[in-house]
Amino acid sequence: MECTGSKKIAVVFFVLVLTLLCSCSGTLKAQKMDNIKTEITKVGYRQDTFAERRGDISTIGCLLDNGWTFFFYDYGKNKSGLDNYLALMDLGGDTAVKDKGSNYVIYEGSNNINYWIYARVDNTWLEIFGPKGDKEDIKKFVTGLGYYKE
Repeated sequence: MECTGSKKIAVVFFVLVLTLLCSCSGTLKAQKMDNIKTEITKVGYRQDTFAERRGDISTIGCLLDNGWTFFFYDYGKNKSGLDNYLALMDLGGDTAVKDKGSNYVIYEGSNNINYWIYARVDNTWLEIFGPKGDKEDIKKFVTGLGYYKE
């Protein structure tokens, strides 16, 4: 079977479109609160940790032993609650969208002192802040949680 020029172009175009669609529709898996608690326990956290549940919304916040500040919110089925929170939130500093997929958006930013990552996956939200010098370690930790992609 012989391919004509127009058939070759059509095949190349199809492969290109398929590649673009696949790269834009990536997903991340939202974690459950128990998984997050297990992971922050491995890193170590100070006693001023708080965890709370109100209706569908579960939150945890802590200062990790390495000096990072960590927050995680699971809005359950309350999608409008997270949407409202994000609409009111000032992401601050030099925060920009780092990556976006069909069910997630990752923001990262920094100033002269700190580096931070904010990540929304489905109806969960993660915030982590630490010294700018810990940037690569913070990325690695959040990647391990499933909330960051290089």
